[in-house]
Amino acid sequence: MIPHGLTNEDILFAVAQIDREGFPAVNKSRRYYLLVNDKEYPPKHVIRLAAIHAGLQLTDYNAVEAKSYFQSRGYEIIERTGYTYQSSEQVHDEEEDDKKLKIKYWWVNHKQTFSAEIEGGYIWSPKSNVNGGFNQTYLNLTQVKPGDVVFSYASGMIKAIGVATNSYREQLLPAAFGGATERWGEIGWEVLIQWKLLQVPISPKDHLQKFASLLPEKHSPIRADGNGNQGCYLASISDELGLLLMDMLRVGDTGAVYAAIAISEERQDQEAESIINQSDIAHTEKEQLIKARIGQGMFRINLEKIEKGCRVTGVTRKDLLIASHIKPWRDSDNAERIDGFNGLLLAPHVDKLFDRGWISFSDDGEILAVDAEIREILKSWGINPAKNIGRFSARQYSYLAYHRKNVFMRPDTSI
Repeated sequence: MIPHGLTNEDILFAVAQIDREGFPAVNKSRRYYLLVNDKEYPPKHVIRLAAIHAGLQLTDYNAVEAKSYFQSRGYEIIERTGYTYQSSEQVHDEEEDDKKLKIKYWWVNHKQTFSAEIEGGYIWSPKSNVNGGFNQTYLNLTQVKPGDVVFSYASGMIKAIGVATNSYREQLLPAAFGGATERWGEIGWEVLIQWKLLQVPISPKDHLQKFASLLPEKHSPIRADGNGNQGCYLASISDELGLLLMDMLRVGDTGAVYAAIAISEERQDQEAESIINQSDIAHTEKEQLIKARIGQGMFRINLEKIEKGCRVTGVTRKDLLIASHIKPWRDSDNAERIDGFNGLLLAPHVDKLFDRGWISFSDDGEILAVDAEIREILKSWGINPAKNIGRFSARQYSYLAYHRKNVFMRPDTSI
């Protein structure tokens, strides 16, 4: 049921908020879009933000109810081109796949085992407390997926950032732990991690004001006073806290953070491709979806009908240009992966900046650079950072908003 009492002011506030912040992948629309000022917005997410603004209780409602609600109020709803009907079972399966692919952020407290786990490239926990009692922060290892990001905390500092390279497995107590079987038992759970040590570790206690409100209510990795929680081994933390920590770490060690992001994205792409190969969809569709990952197949054909060349460099020779997804392939659903509006033709060096989040674009065609260094690099390539590359179409707005929100690395001055 749609929350009762929403006003047009609430709805327009929600639309403005999405313009500023974009919207997360979990709130994407599969079929319908609300059209306001020639821009597309996911109807269910608009209602959610509007209800929060109005102080109304959030309720459950589906996409069809959201569509009908807006149409009854005189708003225009468009249906995504190329959408094919999905049964409830297919929608459920696709939603489950989305959950599998969504990055999660974790915080591991391992003062005593820090050196062994960093050098060995893993995290390990027993299956229960020494008295046999249940411990959620041990069980959390079974929830880690390839591509998930893990922050390493020891001796009051976040000292490393890592990416999970596999799911959990049962494993004997590591020899590097000194044979403390009476304390931890003989067998536990292990997740392999590709760690990157930070050149400039950070003290969460020194930044407690920034993220105290983002800490989990249960099983928090640190206490209210900023000191570590000794009863917590691996804590699940929110996307908001994870992204904030990434931004804070990037100030002191850009290289380590970018390396972790690259590893995570590659693992996600591999996982997404694996899910496609194991799905029940036709072989030809699997082939097109996987080709779309590398900018080929139907995705490129659809894109070249819309974009005629690289907007940034002016190059129009297609065989020299990369078909680049605006919303990354790994974050897109199957329809978005071959949607030509979810792409740009870019020269290889420009694609590198766009893919890694060092540049993005406004809806009006303004080039957005992450910092002064990137602007200087553009100049060295003969590209004017102040150049306007031309206004994008309304069908590209939501994809660009996603890129600005989730891929573009914001300038350090915003931290």
